[in-house]
Amino acid sequence: DLATNVFGQNYNCTMIEMVSAFSSLVNGGNYYQPHVVKKIADDNGNTVKTIEPTLLKKTVSENTSATLKNYLQNVVANGTGKVAKVDGYSMGGKTGTAQMYDETTHLRKKGSYLVSFIGCVPAQDPQLVIYTVIDQPNVQDQPHSNYAQNLTREILKEVLPYMNIYPDEEQTGVNADLTITGTNPPTGEKVTQEGEQCKNIEAFLFMILNNTRYRRKICVFCSILTAVLIALCFRLFYLMIVKGDYYSKKASALQERERDIAGIRGDIVDRNERIIATNETAYNISVIHNQITDKEAVISVLSSELSIDEKTIRSKVDKVTSIEKIKNNVSKKTGDKILSYGLAGVKVDESSVRYYPLNELFSKVIGFAGADGQGVVGLETTYDEILRGTPGRIYTVCDGRGVEVKGYKERREAPQKGDTLVTTLDINIQRVCEKNAMMAYAQNLADSVSIIALNPKNGEIYAMT
Repeated sequence: DLATNVFGQNYNCTMIEMVSAFSSLVNGGNYYQPHVVKKIADDNGNTVKTIEPTLLKKTVSENTSATLKNYLQNVVANGTGKVAKVDGYSMGGKTGTAQMYDETTHLRKKGSYLVSFIGCVPAQDPQLVIYTVIDQPNVQDQPHSNYAQNLTREILKEVLPYMNIYPDEEQTGVNADLTITGTNPPTGEKVTQEGEQCKNIEAFLFMILNNTRYRRKICVFCSILTAVLIALCFRLFYLMIVKGDYYSKKASALQERERDIAGIRGDIVDRNERIIATNETAYNISVIHNQITDKEAVISVLSSELSIDEKTIRSKVDKVTSIEKIKNNVSKKTGDKILSYGLAGVKVDESSVRYYPLNELFSKVIGFAGADGQGVVGLETTYDEILRGTPGRIYTVCDGRGVEVKGYKERREAPQKGDTLVTTLDINIQRVCEKNAMMAYAQNLADSVSIIALNPKNGEIYAMT
């Protein structure tokens, strides 16, 4: 171990750790935390939060960094990294050939290598760092890094012009002949009551008012009555005005049946705000037992349109529950067709389902959301609270038996969309990396090919394969 530690074969680190450390050596010594989220924006595009670069530590001085950049540039210009050079661009880099470890013999495997190349462009003012690794290229001449260099060069040929990184050297035609192998209710009712008038009341009151003995008693009685009336008025004011909304909601809760609508997840976009993850319209199908008027028609239609056997549908329709779910995330076409039948007791509620227009591109980073709309892995689960949105509700006025009251329209609280996640990822750079990685994988018969492209000045990751 002591002997091999000198040239690093006993040290382990991830690719992200390696590319971050290398970036600090060529950017003046600043080790930034690598990240894939740039900012969070609301549904209107307004920035909610900006993710600022996080400087974790200082690794080397600026003088040391400048010296290292010269060394790295010399590796590409005159040393073992010549094959990685893109014509017209100054470039710094370092090759790597690590012999694989045999878990059985606890020795290094003969003829089994992991080859790599890490480089930066331009050499003296790096705008991009790229790290390529090819795991065990199953070719005759395995222990050298030309395979990784060829992959790096072919990626940079496409990525550098796209990123508006312009040539800073005279073009000489170097490596021009090489290829990858080297060759997204009324508020209130005014109640009026009429009492019967008695003809003897006026005479009785006249007698009482003209009798001095009763005057004090009447005053006391009127005072008490006035106080009671004032107290009642204050109580009515409190109940109708101060607590009016509270009791109105309580009354509505007794009269209305509610159904939940899942919140709409926010989009995930790349650094140019192109959609990586978004939503498609879907429907949730459910039934309300007390409202069904033609049970056999409901069973037949739902079984046919949803491709569910009639026995399963019948068991759900026969359940005496407030609402019974049949199937969630049904396609818009199917939902619209079920809705067209106009079946009483069948509820077709609009929802949304997660959609990834780029298919597997960025899939390991983005992750995915489950059928319930909750993030499962990747950014979808890390930023689930930000993305998930606010649920909505549908309120239906029902009678005591739970049957909808005719003449009342459903009241709807629309679901709110979650915030948008703006990443540092770049769709075009990722596609270039994946295309060339697949070519290198196939043509070098490698066990695996890995690539990371990163901005060395702030730790923003552009692509990962």
